[in-house]
Amino acid sequence: MARINDVINYQSSYSDSSDVLKNKFGLNKKELLEEKERLLTNYKLADLYITGITGDFDVKHYLSIHEYLFSDIYEFAGEIRSENIQKVLPFCLPNLIYPNLEDTLRRAKRDSTRIQNEEELIHFFAYYYSELDIIHPFMEGNGRAEREFFRQYILKINEIIDFGEYEVDYSKIESKDQFIQALIIADATCDLTELKKYIKNILVNKKILSK
Repeated sequence: MARINDVINYQSSYSDSSDVLKNKFGLNKKELLEEKERLLTNYKLADLYITGITGDFDVKHYLSIHEYLFSDIYEFAGEIRSENIQKVLPFCLPNLIYPNLEDTLRRAKRDSTRIQNEEELIHFFAYYYSELDIIHPFMEGNGRAEREFFRQYILKINEIIDFGEYEVDYSKIESKDQFIQALIIADATCDLTELKKYIKNILVNKKILSK
């Protein structure tokens, strides 16, 4: 997480004086906070894996996933951020997040019913993954919320398609840094070529495996 306007003496309302995100444990070291995040969110993700689909793939669903994963850690869990942030690229301005998120998820829901083959499924996954990444609605935890959202989305799409039964296996991403680089390229240029390679690898067709 990084501020887009890193001006002198600027203090984010989300962070303490040590520039660590304010958290329910009062941790003021990033390493300790990240460790606590991993432990708690891994447990929550495992629980969601067992639960399956938890919503209707709209804004409420997206926010609820983030809230469930991070409610034990941050007060802002499930809330759209109110500050500008960037990493390599600037993300969506706060006042534009909700309408962009709503429109993106509405289009995704429409397009999810039109997928005819695996190539189109890969394109759907890559395109909307990039779209949601650039919106980046939360102050922290965007990647984990997005990955879980798409894991559930593939389960939903399985109910519609007849050319396979898919699941998402993010452990097949061999290099997280290279995956992020492919995502940055997609975000910046709308070129999905590299990102699609990763998506193709993490989409596992269980029908093929069972033969």
